[in-house]
Amino acid sequence: MRRAEPSQLIARSGAYGVTSQSLIALSQRAIAGWDGQLVPQVTAWHHTDDVQLIQQYQHLAALHPEAGHGYWALRCWALLIWQPVTLAVLAATQLDSPLDCRELGLHLGENQLPCGYRLTPGAVCSQDCRSLQASANKLREQAGQLAERLGQLIRLSPTAAERLMADYALSALISCQQRMPGLSCEATLQLAEDWLSALHLTGTSRLQQIEDATSGESRLLLERRGCCLQFRCKDGLYCESCPRRKKASFETALN
Repeated sequence: MRRAEPSQLIARSGAYGVTSQSLIALSQRAIAGWDGQLVPQVTAWHHTDDVQLIQQYQHLAALHPEAGHGYWALRCWALLIWQPVTLAVLAATQLDSPLDCRELGLHLGENQLPCGYRLTPGAVCSQDCRSLQASANKLREQAGQLAERLGQLIRLSPTAAERLMADYALSALISCQQRMPGLSCEATLQLAEDWLSALHLTGTSRLQQIEDATSGESRLLLERRGCCLQFRCKDGLYCESCPRRKKASFETALN
């Protein structure tokens, strides 16, 4: 039996004329205070200068000296990757439009840390039922280039980088599903499989469907395969979906 295209699983609004400004507005509804702006041209996010990347890493090391290299490198990657991944998923899922990540730039604030994004008018310009695959292809290629550079500059772990990228993609899908009444948990689970496959990240993260004990309604949780190492920071805690959390609870119960 022929499998349904991801766009066929989504209850569309029927809106046309999708633009880069549409995605900026959508992102600001998804995350309050997210700084996105329309500009004539950008330096593509994956072309962030080596000097700027090293400055980001050094700032994180100075800010959290107790956390160690693993955290500094992975946090540097997280700050670079979460916006492109989230925007690509939002554009494909809620606007039925591919995001051309070459037209996406990061806004760098103090100490060169990303604190927003910039889009050109050509970043989002059409509706396309193949928007997921088109967005994922560009994103995968560009993220791979940046990860390779970071691996050389600051010894970023490829496995940890892939897992974190997958986590951001699936987290964005959960956000979409919560705001789209026509997007069921089952359809979102299929989209999760499609995104991970298109990004060549199958098996690096997953969504789990559970039944809410209070309401009885189904909802989705992120089941991560990797740790962001935030717990290594002073006063740091395990994330709710951290795979180390169960291990830590088990060890505590034994002691």
